[in-house]
Amino acid sequence: MLGLTSSPLFAYNELGQVRIRAGLPIYECNARCRCGAECSNRVVQRGIRYDLCIFRTANGRGWGVRTLEKIRKNSFVMEYVGEIITSEEAERRGQIYDRQGATYLFDLDYVEDVYGAGGSLTLKCDPNLQVYNVFIDNLDERLPRIALFATRHIRAGEELTFDYNMQVDPVDAESTRMDSNLGRAGGLAGSPKKRVRIECKCGAASCRKYLF
Repeated sequence: MLGLTSSPLFAYNELGQVRIRAGLPIYECNARCRCGAECSNRVVQRGIRYDLCIFRTANGRGWGVRTLEKIRKNSFVMEYVGEIITSEEAERRGQIYDRQGATYLFDLDYVEDVYGAGGSLTLKCDPNLQVYNVFIDNLDERLPRIALFATRHIRAGEELTFDYNMQVDPVDAESTRMDSNLGRAGGLAGSPKKRVRIECKCGAASCRKYLF
């Protein structure tokens, strides 16, 4: 598509920074569009543009990710990538993963019970990343690409974090439907099993003390 920078219908400005509020879906140009790879509505599909590294946290939070360079507010940082599994499989794995503290699940349940598992980012109750659901060549509402954008300017060397209990204030039916939720593997929303309370060690002044 052409002339995207002047259109209010697209999610990004001319610098590739997201300009719509969290909770709304992002639709990028795809293979059916006539625009090129540098189109301003092709951001997530171009991949990571910042130098990042994985490191071992010092206070028992496991592995984390930090940026090696400054990141501008509202810029795309990375995708949260993992397997797509059913709720039944999530429950089965959850019994194992809860004992190991190994994984978390995004609830992608817009139409059916579908979950995405994986990720190395750590929790913070006042995170510097925000999740958006992005659709490119696949427009199946059950299977968005989960993209993380900077909520503020991030310094070089700073750890990248997001909130496992993200809350988006919906103002319409679409934003409610498109909101993703992340849950502990053994404590899925709606699960009849008792949820495991895990202590939060993020250190934020507004810390909720528990992950779930």
